[in-house]
Amino acid sequence: MNISVPALNNGVGRLPFMGYNTWNAYAVSKPESLESVSDTDGPFWCQCNIDEGTVLQTATLMKSLGLRDVGYHHVNLDDCWSEKNRSASGDLVANKERFPSGMNNLTNQIHALGLKAGIYGDSGWFTCQLYPGSFQNEERDVTQFQKWGFDLLKYDNCAVPFDDIIKQGIYGKYQRMSSAIAELSVKSQKPPILFSLCPQWNVLASIIN
Repeated sequence: MNISVPALNNGVGRLPFMGYNTWNAYAVSKPESLESVSDTDGPFWCQCNIDEGTVLQTATLMKSLGLRDVGYHHVNLDDCWSEKNRSASGDLVANKERFPSGMNNLTNQIHALGLKAGIYGDSGWFTCQLYPGSFQNEERDVTQFQKWGFDLLKYDNCAVPFDDIIKQGIYGKYQRMSSAIAELSVKSQKPPILFSLCPQWNVLASIIN
């Protein structure tokens, strides 16, 4: 059976991307005192051990070990990279202790290694670790990500607004950011950020279908 699906011909995401994501190695670490805690109870034991030094060391190793040359091109920040609160003007703010040199410095160094930089966001009010989410701030946040020089956005689905109120569902909340990315690309005349969905509760098939 032949199946065809429509796709944007904008040069982005023509092949599955490969790279490194910080979550499993640096964000997830269960202390011995919490060995009895279930693996589904992530927020109780997530350590969020990411910083600019660790990310840049990882990127350097990806190049020196030859991973870049065989197609592993992305270095992606996961949750915990931001401050707990937005700025007075409403923008996301990089954590000042973990990323003291700023996100532009980080992405510039990653790009200098011939790699691409990814960042994490969430379609709800908060991320899975209770950092600011992007619901109702999609255009503002993706503009910030572009200004910082990121090439990819991993987009999660935690702390979702009540669907019986907003009547959008998971697909609708992802569509909000997808539209913001497309509109920003037209406005800025730059390639759109690669949009990587991270749906939960086995909803990916329903989104695709």
